[in-house]
Amino acid sequence: MNQAGALLGFSDSYVSQIENGRANIPKGEALMNFLKIYGDITPKYFGELCRGWQTKKTDADLIRELLPKLKREQLKLLRTMAEQLAKGIE
Repeated sequence: MNQAGALLGFSDSYVSQIENGRANIPKGEALMNFLKIYGDITPKYFGELCRGWQTKKTDADLIRELLPKLKREQLKLLRTMAEQLAKGIE
C-alpha cells in the first residue's frame, strides 16, 4: 500500500480504503493508473479483488440488513431488547 500510494500520488490510507472496499474504486485516469501499478490487470479483476475484502461485516451492518426481513412482532421484541440493553449503558 505504501509503494502503490507513493507511485499513484495517494496516501497509503486511501489505497487501503479502496482495497478494503471502504472507498469507491477510482474512475478514469486514476483507475488506469491503479491497474498499471497492480500488474496491468483488468478493471473487472481489480474490482473483484477490492470487493473480496468486504466479506467481513460489522454487527451493525448485519442488523441493518436483517431488519427489513423481520415481522412486526419480531421488530417489537428487538426494540424492547435494544431499549433494555441501552438502559444498562446510560
